[in-house]
Amino acid sequence: MFGRSVDRERSIELADRLFKVMDEHLAERKFVATALPTVADIACYSYTRAAPEGGVSLKSHQNIVRWLERIEALPKFESMPPAPR
Repeated sequence: MFGRSVDRERSIELADRLFKVMDEHLAERKFVATALPTVADIACYSYTRAAPEGGVSLKSHQNIVRWLERIEALPKFESMPPAPR
């Protein structure tokens, strides 16, 4: 997107490893840091929601998918537009 040269396969592999840890963490929690949404959720949301645009599937990370849905169900939530192509 920004014209940088990156190792796409390595980036996807690293993201998937990170999401595995995050998914396990969210198996026992509703939000990232506490029982209520915090700035930690806001900080993680945009990159996580956009991961599929970068080729990182969330299909095997269902706790993350449910967490994204909880964030999106919050009052006054406004969705992000897709990244420009």
